[in-house]
Amino acid sequence: MSTWQTTRHRAADAARTAGGTAGRVVVGGLARVLGPARMAAWSVAVADDREAALGRVTEELTPLDDVTPADLAGAYLRGYVLMGRGGEARPQLILRYVRPRAVIDAASARVPSRVRTYLRRGDLEIGDSMPLEPVIRACAERERTWIVEPVVQAWLAADAAGLVTTWTASRDGVPVAGMWGIDLGRTYGIASMFHTEDGAGAVAMAALLGQLGTRWDLVDCGSLKPHFARFGAYEVTPQEFRARVLAGVVGPSRTAPETAQDDVVPAQAVAR
Repeated sequence: MSTWQTTRHRAADAARTAGGTAGRVVVGGLARVLGPARMAAWSVAVADDREAALGRVTEELTPLDDVTPADLAGAYLRGYVLMGRGGEARPQLILRYVRPRAVIDAASARVPSRVRTYLRRGDLEIGDSMPLEPVIRACAERERTWIVEPVVQAWLAADAAGLVTTWTASRDGVPVAGMWGIDLGRTYGIASMFHTEDGAGAVAMAALLGQLGTRWDLVDCGSLKPHFARFGAYEVTPQEFRARVLAGVVGPSRTAPETAQDDVVPAQAVAR
């Protein structure tokens, strides 16, 4: 199993906690003596807001060796998402801890009226049979991307282990929108999305939500963005997120309370 280290400058965080030039000098000396791990623990222990300090030193982790599919799944159960940075010049894997987490469940899922119109046309083929590599490469085709080559290879290995599902909308056999993500128990965690045709991404998303209550109980959207919010995404604490993912792996699923509805309809009703 991989060993993880924080990539945040823990000593710098502790220096900000201590404050001032004197604080930075003292903390710098402590960092050299204690080492990064003990320094991080100390910076959390002395912080006024311990939860915020803990978030700073655990927000981003870097693997010290190869990331196996088991590492990826285990990290996800702890609330981390495998990502990358550094571009083509210095590509690097990281694990990002997203807090709070945006999720959609059967009770909150909704499809905006305009997307319902696109769905009713029925001119896009929706499915989960597209191989991962063309989907992940399509998602990486942008000016700046976290999908560096080590990320691609780690997710391809996870796919070979049965941990990944793609979801695409195609026209005449050519994908015009899609996503890939971790498929763990009763949770589908969206890693990234792409679209080359207006409205196609929304159709793919609506069809995905139609699987809630049957194939999956929870769709993990990562951060709460406007695109996800209009489909019914809402925020949960890291603790609740981890508990719900684990429940979907080991036992009966849990469902969030009903949320207020507006002028949209449940996704599963449209997708049938």
